[in-house]
Amino acid sequence: MVRLYCLVIGLMLLFTGSARAEVVFFDALSDVPVAKGLQVLPEQDLVFSKPEGRIVEVVSAIEPSTNEAIIRDFYQQTLPAFGWNVLASGDYSRGDELLKFWFERNDGQVFLHLRVEPADQ
Repeated sequence: MVRLYCLVIGLMLLFTGSARAEVVFFDALSDVPVAKGLQVLPEQDLVFSKPEGRIVEVVSAIEPSTNEAIIRDFYQQTLPAFGWNVLASGDYSRGDELLKFWFERNDGQVFLHLRVEPADQ
C-alpha cells in the first residue's frame, strides 16, 4: 500500500510540472537557453546566413530582480553542456562559430546581447 501511495504521489508531481524545470530557448538561437530573469525581445532578433556561416543576434531585457553577475554565471555553467567552450576573452567557441555576449545600459534598463557569428570574423 505504501508503494502504491508513493507511486501515485510521484506521478502527480511529474505531471504537475512542479518537479521539472522547463528549459526555454531563444527562437533565433534554438540551441542557446534563456536564463531566468531575462525578458526576451524577439522583435530585436537579427538573423543573417552567408556561405561562411550564420550571424544571429538576440536581445533580452534583464528583469530588475536579477543582475549581470547572475546572468553571466548562468551562461558560464550552462553553455558548456551545449558544446560551447569558454575562451580567455570570456566569449565562447563551438566548431567554427563564436558566441559573444555583452550588456548594454539604456535609460536605466540593462539589456543582454548574445551574438553567434563565424569564428573567422
